[in-house]
Amino acid sequence: MSSEERMAVLKLLEQGKISAGEAERLLRAVGGRGEGPNLDEVGRKISQAMQEAGRSISEAVGAARRSSAGRAVGEVFDDVVAEFSGSAEEIEETREWTLEAAGVALLHADTSNGDIAVEATDQEEIWVRATKKVKARTRQQAEECAAQVEVQAQREGDVVRIREERPRNLRGIRVEVRYQVRCPRQLALRLGTLSGAINSQGTRAGVEATTLNGKVEVRESQGPMKLHSKNGKVAAYVDLLLGRGEFETANGKVEVVVRAGQAPIDAKTLNGAVELSLPAGFAGRLDASTVHGHVHSEFPIPVTGKPDKGRLEGEIGPGGEHLVRLRTLNGAIYLKKTPAA
Repeated sequence: MSSEERMAVLKLLEQGKISAGEAERLLRAVGGRGEGPNLDEVGRKISQAMQEAGRSISEAVGAARRSSAGRAVGEVFDDVVAEFSGSAEEIEETREWTLEAAGVALLHADTSNGDIAVEATDQEEIWVRATKKVKARTRQQAEECAAQVEVQAQREGDVVRIREERPRNLRGIRVEVRYQVRCPRQLALRLGTLSGAINSQGTRAGVEATTLNGKVEVRESQGPMKLHSKNGKVAAYVDLLLGRGEFETANGKVEVVVRAGQAPIDAKTLNGAVELSLPAGFAGRLDASTVHGHVHSEFPIPVTGKPDKGRLEGEIGPGGEHLVRLRTLNGAIYLKKTPAA
């Protein structure tokens, strides 16, 4: 087996598209070739192993489709099976809107499966591009499904809502709807997807973003922050923190840089490091702990009692009412000073 083939199988395993047992079968299927490999036979073995893996996954997620997170699980499954079969048909459609921004306070965008990217600008309008991608076993299935997936971007009072509606119980069909948005800086953002990355840049009124599977990243922004993921990195680079900051994931690193502002901060993960940078003049209280790792601080934190490498509590600077709470189960915690601009 070549290193490229081994890496391809391991990548599928890393992405969660095949189990450890299925990866082992794939490695065995394309291993042990000997001299003069028959490439057609190798390809046939890989295809057969992929299809077997797809059937195994199908049985495993049958019950999960009916759970609260079933839609996300089902869509990942459909995508994997389509890739394994090698016979999927895909169509893509794009639609755009331009909306008046005067009097709008909140932009609310939701999708079940797809990325959301928002860029704040100095323009006084809201531009939305929605890209709908449907993958099915046949072209007719893809077209019929695409016709039933509706994407809307409309104003309701002082809120602009972007959302998609789709049929339920789409077996063997993968639907992805992703958004690109440009909006005025003064809009607050509320963004949500079940499976996909969320990125925003340049807003001045705060961001609330949630995904089950994907990275969340906010840059050059102000206001309160509430960023959550279940499986992916959470990163925030905040020009001015105005209000509480919540940064949480179950599997991934949490990285937060605050350039200015005084507010409570809660940053936590189960598996990964927590890295928080605060202005040198920040005043508050630190409560940091990890089970498997160490706590490191560039701020001098007075310690009372017996030192504990996995826990650090005390005042930051002169102290104050703002609590900085940092948690991880497996990983290190770093409290740093934000470099001067």
